[in-house]
Amino acid sequence: MTLLITLASRSAIHLGSDYRLSDQGIIKETRNGAKQLTVSAVRWVAQISFTGIARDGQGYDTCSWLSDVARSASSDLLPGEFIKALALRGSSELKRVEKYDNRLTIIVGIVAIGICRLFRISNWEIRSYDAH
Repeated sequence: MTLLITLASRSAIHLGSDYRLSDQGIIKETRNGAKQLTVSAVRWVAQISFTGIARDGQGYDTCSWLSDVARSASSDLLPGEFIKALALRGSSELKRVEKYDNRLTIIVGIVAIGICRLFRISNWEIRSYDAH
């Protein structure tokens, strides 16, 4: 699994992830192994990272479909609509993974004017809340 570190304030978000990928449990070093990307819209900017399956060796590639969703998003798309598009595309893409563990969790931090919101999209983590 990938280590994800996210720091957020009202006006900024900083996201980090490690650079190590594995292929069916065998560790592979890659030059561009960061599991993260940035998306910009007219009124917001998002940092996206993920932990779980990156590639399955059979054509599935998380970075590829995340980038595709980011590129195809309208510049005036609302943050909630973007999150929904990620979740729908992820559900569709993960159905293709048959011979490998398909667990995936995506963390999205979105900064708009004066607000910062964090989202977690996961096909295996149970939603939890703090009692505070």
